[in-house]
Amino acid sequence: MNPSPLKLITGFFLILLSMLMGSVNRAHAEEISISARVDKTRLSLEDSVQLSITVHGVQNAPEPQLPELPGFKIRSRGTSSSTQIINGQMSVAVTSNYLLVPIDTGTFTLEPATLVLAGVTYRTEPITLTVSPPSQNFRKQSS
Repeated sequence: MNPSPLKLITGFFLILLSMLMGSVNRAHAEEISISARVDKTRLSLEDSVQLSITVHGVQNAPEPQLPELPGFKIRSRGTSSSTQIINGQMSVAVTSNYLLVPIDTGTFTLEPATLVLAGVTYRTEPITLTVSPPSQNFRKQSS
């Protein structure tokens, strides 16, 4: 006696559903972390720097809290998210992007950005930026 097509389809979907549920459970086991990176650490007053803060392991993470950034104007450049499933392991990341425009010269330390999830505080590493005066060409064009 052969199983009916309806039983085969139902069985297939149950197997598929259990595989997907297994992937979702593993995603929750992914370690939560936060990292920050910039596209450059040396710039001049006529330049800007891209700051990206990425939260790994949480799909709908709140936006990280930025520290005070004296010496810079901050402009949000939006967020992006990614989900990857490789060999049944799911990983997720949400990246918040910012444009930092210097308003003063000197060496500045970007203190850690923070994120609080379920009572646990996650922090990025500090980043040092060096801002120099504008180049001679920029000064001539501005006059």
